[in-house]
Amino acid sequence: MTVIFACTFPNGAAIAADTLLHDPETNERVMNAKKILNIGYSASVAQAGSFNGTEDVWKRLEEMPLNSTPTTIAKAIHRYAAPVYRAKIASGNAVMRYLVAGLEEDGTPAIRWLEFDKDNFGGVIGPGQIAAIGTLSNTQDIAKQAIVESLKIGSNTVMLDKWCSIVVGSEAAATPQAVGFPSFIVLMKGSEGVGKMIGPDSLPEPEYEVYWP
Repeated sequence: MTVIFACTFPNGAAIAADTLLHDPETNERVMNAKKILNIGYSASVAQAGSFNGTEDVWKRLEEMPLNSTPTTIAKAIHRYAAPVYRAKIASGNAVMRYLVAGLEEDGTPAIRWLEFDKDNFGGVIGPGQIAAIGTLSNTQDIAKQAIVESLKIGSNTVMLDKWCSIVVGSEAAATPQAVGFPSFIVLMKGSEGVGKMIGPDSLPEPEYEVYWP
């Protein structure tokens, strides 16, 4: 398992995840790897759950057009991943979850989620939205509160790299066998996209400050 989360703000979106991979049968840490794929500069996808058997889905997503939107990517994930999920059910290890964040064709920020093991498929559009999928039952609440804790004092400016660190830190403290640093965040604004690794003690950078409505 892992934690993946995203938010939207005026004219942009951000998506983040931890990087720890572990063996679900033994709970032993295996390695660290990025769980976010950038598709162009205006949309990215993050994956959580069991990665075994999903490599072809990731490869197909890597081949998508650079102008793909959260909606088109979510539709592609459903098309590619649904048969993989059906095949994995028999193995008893069929936790498959995806988040997609970025800008739609008209520039509206959006988040789409696909939780195959929960039959939960949906999304939100517009600035000021948050979606989080993790190991805890209250991951969504943690991500929302972390936005508040990441606001610069006396302003509507949120430090998204601090937000990322708080969310991953909370999950890692509760489930250290499944979630761990460094985390990775991708910020998408119009035709620009930036990303960086974040440790538990990383300092916020101005580049990751955005207006929170």
